[in-house]
Amino acid sequence: MTGIIKKSILNYKYNNSKYLAKGYAIILSKLLRNLDIDLITFVPMSKNEKRCFNHSKQLAEELSKILKTPCIELLKKVKDTKAQKSLAFKERRENVKNAFALIKSVKNKKVLIVDDIASTCSTLDACAEKLKSCVVYAVVIARNMIKS
Repeated sequence: MTGIIKKSILNYKYNNSKYLAKGYAIILSKLLRNLDIDLITFVPMSKNEKRCFNHSKQLAEELSKILKTPCIELLKKVKDTKAQKSLAFKERRENVKNAFALIKSVKNKKVLIVDDIASTCSTLDACAEKLKSCVVYAVVIARNMIKS
């Protein structure tokens, strides 16, 4: 991520700039409009996280309105983890291993998981692992590549 896009995303994530979610959702909805999905969910936050709101949830709810697809909270965080941004590539997967659990069972659905930023996709993979009986897609605002 570079320049103004990076600044915008970091502003959304760390400065309580909720108003940006709708714009991001409009952009993402154009990329997702032909994707056949049954429902939208999001990466959950732990209760101990210090951010004002769950960015992934807000983005998922905005996408839900635009795509006219239900947004359902399917996952919860059951393990406190270190901030992914502070970890090396290989540590990230281990950090989120068994960190999520299903709170609502779904089977044979096409599910879109929403997150804000993906670097190694470890968090998204850990969430998707809990939805084994579903076809799972993921969308993020940005991808920040980290070398392994």
